[in-house]
Amino acid sequence: MNIYLSPNEPVDKSYQWVQNIATLGGLVSDSEARTIICDMFLAQFTYGEIPQVLAHLYKKMRTGCELTIIEPDLNFISRYVLKNGINQEYLSQTVFAGGALKSIPDMETVIAGLPANMQIVHRGFDEESCKSLLKIRRSA
Repeated sequence: MNIYLSPNEPVDKSYQWVQNIATLGGLVSDSEARTIICDMFLAQFTYGEIPQVLAHLYKKMRTGCELTIIEPDLNFISRYVLKNGINQEYLSQTVFAGGALKSIPDMETVIAGLPANMQIVHRGFDEESCKSLLKIRRSA
């Protein structure tokens, strides 16, 4: 099963769109998901809730499943502002485009909490969107 976790509907209709964690629990069994994309999903939770949400996502991943996390990243946004100055309109349009946010996660925190059976496949930052991209694969 391919899952798209986001407040925004996916363009690719081959993904099952899920807008909240409760729906995910009823829709996807443990170790069933082949692909999970989190697009502005973690930012809907408080900073303290993110580790629990990630643990729930990790349980849904089957071996070989790839989890893609696309989120605004506070560390990268801070560097961007220092380098380019602040443009409130631009930051508001890019960072807060996904609706109401409860937090701005950072990928360092996500990486620090990765279980041993998860490997980072790709890590990057898109300056235009001020979002980090982190791809994680479950090995066993």
